[in-house]
Amino acid sequence: MKLLKKSTCIVVIVARTLTVRSVRLAFSLLDASPLELFRQFLMSIRTATFLIVLGALPLVAFAESAPYQYSQQGIMSCQGGGSAQSIGSQSATAGIYVPVADATVELNTGILVYKECILRQIVKKMGESATASFTGQMVQAVNTGRGGQPQFIVNRPMERLLVRDKGKIGGIQAAQSAVNPALRNNVVNVDARSYLASTQKPNSILTCPFQGDLDAFTRMQPNSFSFERLADAGHPTCYALGLSYRFSERTGAVAAQEVQDQADEWAAGNDYYARKDAQGNVVTPAIVVQQSFQEVIGTGFRQLENANDVGQIVGALFAGIMNQVTSNSQGLSGLNQSFNGQPSYLDQVISQSRNGLIGAVVNAALQILNAARNVEMAYLQAINTILQTLAGTSAQLKDTENQCWNLIIPRVMTYASSTGATIVVATSTQFSQPIITAQITPLQAPTLANASTSRAALARIDGLIAAVTNSTDPAAQQAALAALDVLVATGGIHTAQDLTVVRTQQQSVTDAMTALVQNTITTWSENTDPNIGWCNIGNDAAIQMWAQRWTH
Repeated sequence: MKLLKKSTCIVVIVARTLTVRSVRLAFSLLDASPLELFRQFLMSIRTATFLIVLGALPLVAFAESAPYQYSQQGIMSCQGGGSAQSIGSQSATAGIYVPVADATVELNTGILVYKECILRQIVKKMGESATASFTGQMVQAVNTGRGGQPQFIVNRPMERLLVRDKGKIGGIQAAQSAVNPALRNNVVNVDARSYLASTQKPNSILTCPFQGDLDAFTRMQPNSFSFERLADAGHPTCYALGLSYRFSERTGAVAAQEVQDQADEWAAGNDYYARKDAQGNVVTPAIVVQQSFQEVIGTGFRQLENANDVGQIVGALFAGIMNQVTSNSQGLSGLNQSFNGQPSYLDQVISQSRNGLIGAVVNAALQILNAARNVEMAYLQAINTILQTLAGTSAQLKDTENQCWNLIIPRVMTYASSTGATIVVATSTQFSQPIITAQITPLQAPTLANASTSRAALARIDGLIAAVTNSTDPAAQQAALAALDVLVATGGIHTAQDLTVVRTQQQSVTDAMTALVQNTITTWSENTDPNIGWCNIGNDAAIQMWAQRWTH
């Protein structure tokens, strides 16, 4: 209400001020009518009226921040996003219960499911957000694109009169040079009064045929009169009254042509103006402006009309722009007006569309993040299992060596007693440690590194999940989505394929370590070479070798 009162007050003050100025200029014209005063007078009375029509239509700047450009290999790609989440099958099934399985078909199916169930909705919301933003820009351009005024007709009689004024001034400028200087001011004065009285006369030639000083002739100065000049001086263009009619006809014709040209432009553009450059040349025809805007203003409803999936439903505000234009008292101009501190309708449309897009992207991001978290946890579990297997194998080898010593020592002591030798038993891990160093340690270092990387990735994923779901901070949410996109695009998180690989490695390591322990036991306990089968208690050579080494 305060805004309405303020706007009304401003319009009244402007109208009163301009009216006083117009009256002052009108009185000035009674004595003289310079072209500049005539122009100012026309502009003042037309501007006062036009401001009353447009004075209550504040302009709203429409700003749009540049959106993040998602990577073609990130969460918006079938391969990147599809491979990072668990919708559909992401690894080919096999085994005794699946005797025939086409891995390509299964993998492609998973990607296609992601594309249809997730990406299609995002693309639709991207299109809605982009077209909503573009619609806002088009509405702003149409409402303010003609030097701050609407690109369409607001008040036809007033705007036609403005065009006529422009043509009249142009006609006077073009015609006054043909008028005898002695009559110029009077003729322009009469023509201005005539025009302001809305009288228009046909055009005629304005050039006076009188040869010589017409002012001296009319004042009957010495040596200025001749009968030959008398006939010329009687020509309508050689006296003020006659010339004023012809002058009015000439300038009025230019004004009429301006009106006709503008009427033709309006007719061609369905009451829209063409876009023109500073020289008045048309750069975009009026019909293109009108049809382009008509195409844009109805895009929300068409998208709603053509939706064939739940995810393709556009926002109600976006779909209802045409209804708002036709039913709201402010019409098209009201779309980008803010009332009582509330966002304009277009601002609400763009905000709703942007939120819909963010919601779709967040949904996809959470699908990816939750699946990636499950994959990462399973990956880390497989890595930890490998580490446990390696550590367990090391311990088992050392324990096997201890068991061998427990078998060897009694037999060596019995043998030494029979020979009278004194022995000092000295055991070590000299047999298990070289195997551990050669066969296990090389596997532990990269596996530990992978475990560290996986734990860091898991922490990063948890952080992104928290940030993406933090709807109270859109900037942090957008940054998290961008970080996830980069993470997926650069392969910074493990995929289901990576999990399959590490599980295969886990099984391979388990099999290898089991075989290593078994082969080591067999080698130590069965080989007849005492240096190799050092734990072969059934081999006397092995017993004698240890008795000799421990004898002092």
